[in-house]
Amino acid sequence: AGPGDLSRAYDGDMEAVERAIQAVLSACLEFDVPCGVTAGAHDIARRLEEGFRVIIVTEEEALEVGREAAGRR
Repeated sequence: AGPGDLSRAYDGDMEAVERAIQAVLSACLEFDVPCGVTAGAHDIARRLEEGFRVIIVTEEEALEVGREAAGRR
């Protein structure tokens, strides 16, 4: 489930959504399991810095931003 699905589950409470995302990321990092999240172009660099290893994008612009943030061209 991504942020969109979670926002419905948490009745639009984006702070609760982010806490849920971070809880899953924390568990993945603890057990060295690759963790993924959906992200737009404006979120990719931050999500990579947080430790997400898989970024799911739906915008063409986000692909380019993601490549750059990951050090790939």
